[in-house]
Amino acid sequence: MPIRTTTLVQHKVILIKPIGNIVINEYVDLNKIINDLLAQGTFPVHVIVELTHSGYMPTDVQQVIKVLTWLGHENLGWTLFCGLRAEHKFLTAILIQANKNRYREFNTLQDTLTFLEDMDDSLRGQLLED
Repeated sequence: MPIRTTTLVQHKVILIKPIGNIVINEYVDLNKIINDLLAQGTFPVHVIVELTHSGYMPTDVQQVIKVLTWLGHENLGWTLFCGLRAEHKFLTAILIQANKNRYREFNTLQDTLTFLEDMDDSLRGQLLED
């Protein structure tokens, strides 16, 4: 599966890392994994999507909104994107607006982690090395 999912801080921070081209069925599998992780977590559970190594991603907005239900999960905190390219910005903006998520985008994972530690005191010292 070219979408890697990692827990950076148990029950608090999830990293999604698509590698290469993605098809809609992989979003279905990803959705189950992320919904399960969010359900196991304690609000707020933050999700970072690192798109640095991603290729083509499905662009049918209605289909993607229908599949990615985790974006509306009650335990979801910040949704953070890094390495977002121009071709993904339109879809990302619509997904975020449709779910009214707290959202930010960054150029690097390091910048993303710095922001998250600044925004959530419970994560201070758990994401970045001193």
